[in-house]
Amino acid sequence: FIAPLTIGVITENLGWRSAFLTLSLLGMALAPVLWYRLRESQLEVAEGSKPSLKELREPLLLVLAASIYIVAFRGVMLFGTLYFEQGKGLGPQAYVLFSLSQVAGIFSGPVCGRLSDVMGRKEVIISLVLIEGVSAFGLVFLTGIPLYLTLVVLGFAAFGLLASMDAFLADITRPRLFGTVVGINLAASFVVSSILSPILGGSISTYGYDLSFTLIAAFSLLGLLPLLFVRRARERL
Repeated sequence: FIAPLTIGVITENLGWRSAFLTLSLLGMALAPVLWYRLRESQLEVAEGSKPSLKELREPLLLVLAASIYIVAFRGVMLFGTLYFEQGKGLGPQAYVLFSLSQVAGIFSGPVCGRLSDVMGRKEVIISLVLIEGVSAFGLVFLTGIPLYLTLVVLGFAAFGLLASMDAFLADITRPRLFGTVVGINLAASFVVSSILSPILGGSISTYGYDLSFTLIAAFSLLGLLPLLFVRRARERL
């Protein structure tokens, strides 16, 4: 919530170079703090047979689903400020609008995490994917206050998916494979961003913002398909 507003103010007054330098200095200041204050816990992992590809089936399906359903929100993260500033003609208000999606994340993580404890991980994830997809369509067709509210809903769904996804991934992954699966999931997120950036940018240049964002909204809903084949731990017993 704070970052887009702060960077927006710095950019408007001092330019992009100062904004990038500010972010770099923050990282440099944080690194030594983490080095001296962060302590690793030693987890005891029971020895067992050699991990098999079969054990990775459900986690990898979930990672695939996440790589698809997160596309709409990734698109907003990559080109949201330009879309709202240029495509919808909001000017500097685009930074405020963009920050609203981050506000929702303050609440959606704990709320959706708790809902997944009570209602079930899979049910909550499927519901949030539907909410995210519909909200992404709303960004294209709505203006004014409804647009602001829709972006809050989109951010709530997207950040809620992060919490529910991590919890579900822990549920269906063997402890001895968890580090591997987390690494694969992280790599997948980078792959999605690296592929989406030039594709969406090229689409915007050719077809415009509205059609391009409509397409990624529709594509994100395809993430429901692999989710249907992800079995809970109790279903595999």
